[in-house]
Amino acid sequence: MCTSPNSLTKLDLGNCPGLLNLGPLPASLTGLKLFHCPALKTLPPLPTSLSELDIERCSHLTIPPLPRSLRHLRISDWRDFVTVPPLPNSLTDLAVDNVKSLPALPTGLTNLRISHWSGPGSLPQLPETLLSLEVTNCRAITSLPKSLTSFSVEGCPDLSSLPQLPNSLTSLWIEDCPDLTTLPLLPNGLQKLEIHRCSSLRKLPLQPTSLIRLYLDDCPSLSSLPSLPALLPLISIRHCPKITHLPTLPTSLDTVYVTDCPGLVSLPLLPESLKQLWLCRCPSLNKLPPLPSSLVYLRALSCPGLTTLPPLPRSLTVDLRDCPGIKRPSPNTSGLTTR
Repeated sequence: MCTSPNSLTKLDLGNCPGLLNLGPLPASLTGLKLFHCPALKTLPPLPTSLSELDIERCSHLTIPPLPRSLRHLRISDWRDFVTVPPLPNSLTDLAVDNVKSLPALPTGLTNLRISHWSGPGSLPQLPETLLSLEVTNCRAITSLPKSLTSFSVEGCPDLSSLPQLPNSLTSLWIEDCPDLTTLPLLPNGLQKLEIHRCSSLRKLPLQPTSLIRLYLDDCPSLSSLPSLPALLPLISIRHCPKITHLPTLPTSLDTVYVTDCPGLVSLPLLPESLKQLWLCRCPSLNKLPPLPSSLVYLRALSCPGLTTLPPLPRSLTVDLRDCPGIKRPSPNTSGLTTR
């Protein structure tokens, strides 16, 4: 059964290079998506029922006034800087790409994603209702709202520091920020910390006791880690060549991943809670500490410095690959793979 145009609620138009204009939009429309309509210059008045508007790669389009019903707005253009119209107070989610200015942000905004900010200086004033902030390619961030729970910053080559982090923050993601050398104090409620490809980062602040996920990837200037929180169940360290030792591992730890750390020479005592231990391409590692009876999986890949293994728990599955120094692992295991 065909839907009457007058009762249409969703309209998606994509890859329409010859589209010059749109006729009147039905009053029932709640969602409008336009993708790659480069010849489209204007839109008809937007219906008062519209709650979601998504415009991408419509480089000549002038956006009309936005209805008071709008809650979700995404505007992105990969060639020209986008001009954002005044935003209604109803808006809760905003994603903008390739912008050089923003109007006043609504006081009820909870989620904001800004990519390729080219405006002068730092980001605009952020509302205190904001819960999630994602920033890509921004030169400076001077302050964060106290309400923020999730903060992601990515691809900011000129960003040298972060502002004070709010106590409400539970998740922090940092990626491709080569000038960032240190982090501010981490809030006590932080649960997830991920840092990827930050080549100048030299040290980490004290880790809060609330932390349950710690991922470090491609931080070549990082030479040591602070004490780990007592309740941390998982740690992943990849491509950190200056790290030679790990701190004392907490008794709550369930999984350890250490990959591409050529400077690592030894591991600390493994906790009785540990279930999985992954060691990949750590050529300087020459021995393992005693393995706890809780361990169910051990993988050692391309660790030529290892010459022996400690006694292996009977329930352990062992996967050894390209570890030529280990001649004969103990057979008291449920599964054993060597290459």
